[in-house]
Amino acid sequence: ILCIGIPKSGTTLTEQILNLVGYIPLDKSPFYVWDNRNLNHPHDISLGMIKNFNDQKPNYLKLHTHYSEENLNIIKKKRLSIIFSFRSLKDIMISRYIHLLNDKDHRLYSSIKNLNLFEGFKKSMVDKNNKYEDIPIKYYASWEENWKKNINSNFEDYLILNFDEFKENKGMYINKILNFLKISDNNSELILK
Repeated sequence: ILCIGIPKSGTTLTEQILNLVGYIPLDKSPFYVWDNRNLNHPHDISLGMIKNFNDQKPNYLKLHTHYSEENLNIIKKKRLSIIFSFRSLKDIMISRYIHLLNDKDHRLYSSIKNLNLFEGFKKSMVDKNNKYEDIPIKYYASWEENWKKNINSNFEDYLILNFDEFKENKGMYINKILNFLKISDNNSELILK
């Protein structure tokens, strides 16, 4: 399983569910060599990152890979089942702002920690990382728009999740994942606990 989502879109929740049902994370397992070197952008993907997928074992990789032709072509080279996580842009930006206020190691922490709510939130959405071309809110908006336009025509085995649905019906959200994985012997209520 390749789990792809914007940061703060529910990918960690999906990762936790996959762990609970016995899937092995490729980037954290001592049995696999994890190679994410030489990427042009930290949210890119490489063949080295997905080469260790094993059809005989339930394994997964959670990434925040943005859409690009190069990333798409790399993913298509390995026939993978994909779970896409989406969430409203407003909620992503709010969640990101709260994360930044609590992550003292983030490059924005010191510049927003003493600002009032309005100014701090605004700065968190528009403060551009000099290494990359888009401001955060534009990057996240195009991330979602570009993937949504290209999922149906490029993938056969995929699940689209919307984290906003989890807030409304947690059991149904978990069951969507379990059904996609073809797992019937796990109780969504047990997983939720």
